[in-house]
Amino acid sequence: MHNPLPLTRRRLLREVAVVWRGGWGRLRTRLWIILLTGVMGSGLVWMGNDADKALLEKMRLDDDVATQTADFVSNYTSDLALCVPLSLALWFLGIGATRNRSRWRRLGLACLMSTSVAGLSITLVKHLVGRPRPNVTEAYLEQHYGPTRQPFYGPTANAKLHSFPSGHTGTSTATGVSLMAAGPIMAVPGIAYAATVGWSRMQLRKHHPLDVAGGAVIGVVCGLCFASAVPGSVIRLRRHKRRQAKSQPSAGVS
Repeated sequence: MHNPLPLTRRRLLREVAVVWRGGWGRLRTRLWIILLTGVMGSGLVWMGNDADKALLEKMRLDDDVATQTADFVSNYTSDLALCVPLSLALWFLGIGATRNRSRWRRLGLACLMSTSVAGLSITLVKHLVGRPRPNVTEAYLEQHYGPTRQPFYGPTANAKLHSFPSGHTGTSTATGVSLMAAGPIMAVPGIAYAATVGWSRMQLRKHHPLDVAGGAVIGVVCGLCFASAVPGSVIRLRRHKRRQAKSQPSAGVS
């Protein structure tokens, strides 16, 4: 029977480096998707801001139970509130319960890294864009930014103007997609989880439909890239490496 390799600090740090290099190496050449999401999403918001607001009100449920459920989902089971404990649980599972299997440790690392990168990317976009959240009143905007109505007020650090894209949706989607590396069956709970979080943010009037869609796209991209760095993952993405020009000796006579 094959004995597992001893767990040393050097080995664990090497696993962190391998997952990061594998995930970032895939994401680096696909950052244009995140950039395109921010640009195209902002354009759609600019052209259809009022329509997006109207769609939100049609999608929301005028029900106290639905709002309370959305509040629980949004505050206690989304974003880093779930990702960090889940990532740590998978990492420790790879140390003890599964008899030292590195795949589970790397799955936990991929989950944490994809969620963190998605969150940082979305935070950068929403600071630059500065779209008011649905629950921000026109009186507040007029008081602080003047009587001019506009969809964007960025760059800004005001959290009330950080509607696009949805950070909770993006990080939760990255978590759900990363879990798909464990097997195809995880696609169902992963998609259901991300969709539930996105609904909760709209039900609470924290984000518009386009905000949720933009966050979901960024989360999917980050989740797929880091999930594909897990050994044995069902998600396969090619890692595009920079081509290095090979110097060839000249055939001339010296």
